[in-house]
Amino acid sequence: MSNRREFLKGAVTGAVAAAAAPYAVQASASEMPKKWDMTADVVVCGFGGAGATTAIVAAQNGASVI
Repeated sequence: MSNRREFLKGAVTGAVAAAAAPYAVQASASEMPKKWDMTADVVVCGFGGAGATTAIVAAQNGASVI
């Protein structure tokens, strides 16, 4: 039997995954650039709750996000 906390944890995890799906990018090793010179308005390290929210909101507001 699950409790309310487990239900909410699963719901939040699902919502974050659904919101982040359009921003997910997969590249094979052959597609990886040899040079990594990039500029961005926002650089997010990690894609937990705070990182996902930061990346999504920044991109929605027009910032370039890495």
